[in-house]
Amino acid sequence: MTMRGALIYLVLWVPLVLVYAILIGAPNAMPINEAVIGALSTVGIASGLGVAALWWVRTLGRRVLDAQDANTTWSPRPAHVLGASLYTLIWSAYIVYDIRLAFGDWSTTVAQVRPWILWQLFFGIVVYATIASVTWAMQAGERTRQREARLRVAEAERARAELAVLRAQVDPHFLYNALHTATALVRRDPEAAEQALEQLAMLLRYVLDPTRGARETVPLDEELRFVELYLAIERARLGDRLQVVMEIDDDARDLMVPSLSLQPLVENAIRHGLAPRANGGSIVVRAEVHEQQMVLSVADNGLGMPSSPASGSSSTGGTGIGLDALRKRLAAKYGARASLQVTTAPGEGFSVRLLLPV
Repeated sequence: MTMRGALIYLVLWVPLVLVYAILIGAPNAMPINEAVIGALSTVGIASGLGVAALWWVRTLGRRVLDAQDANTTWSPRPAHVLGASLYTLIWSAYIVYDIRLAFGDWSTTVAQVRPWILWQLFFGIVVYATIASVTWAMQAGERTRQREARLRVAEAERARAELAVLRAQVDPHFLYNALHTATALVRRDPEAAEQALEQLAMLLRYVLDPTRGARETVPLDEELRFVELYLAIERARLGDRLQVVMEIDDDARDLMVPSLSLQPLVENAIRHGLAPRANGGSIVVRAEVHEQQMVLSVADNGLGMPSSPASGSSSTGGTGIGLDALRKRLAAKYGARASLQVTTAPGEGFSVRLLLPV
């Protein structure tokens, strides 16, 4: 028991001291100071026995909780009956003995004790039951808090593991596509291929950076620099067919976003919107902050699709792996506070909006 706990324990007995002071002083017309001294003596033994009762009740409570954790049953009732009986009898015996010392003979003591001894025995059981109930409630509450803390830790570990798996799925997918773009230029434009491979090396340095891998979120400005590296490779392949417009609020640049969250949106726009078109097209990347929400959007004027992949279908290749994995990452990290919305129609391109909590 800590010093604070001991003080609280003693304070809780003060009302009982006042009750016994009235019970002792009123029938005997005793002065207040003598009644309080007598009450302190009576309640003092009860509080001392209460420390032993606390130990006994906590021991029984731990055994019950351990049995519950082990999916077994164990009843503490017989042990509590024993504890309540000992507590009540010892307390009552002390009071009777104290009266015996005051009056000097047992006949007078018995005459004094007989009217209220049953009430004292009943009250002793009530005090023990109160100690047991309060202690059990505290123990059960503490065990519940411990379980909840363990569940929160386990849930956090599960979420981190799920995020790691999903990100491990995204990284090889992205690197394969970037490498395919670079190698496609080797025969057609060796100089552009060399430049693209240099850009790919920078991308690899970023993706494989252990400090980045340890972070689930990065500043938006860092994510934008990574997207620029990716776009440099795609420009080497598409040339003037790829036009990109960046509209980024200054307030959004320092806000945190999931690592590798914007690049799949840009990749989706290029590979399924612009690359199949002979004349290419344009992409608009926006980042805005509205109250407690950041809106990242990537829109293109490419081919679009007959149906939206917003349902999470993976039948659309890049949209399936990139966007579906991103959608799962958002759900694992933010739950309902984040969303990924895809709008598309034939000839109207893709519009993807990523809503994140600030």
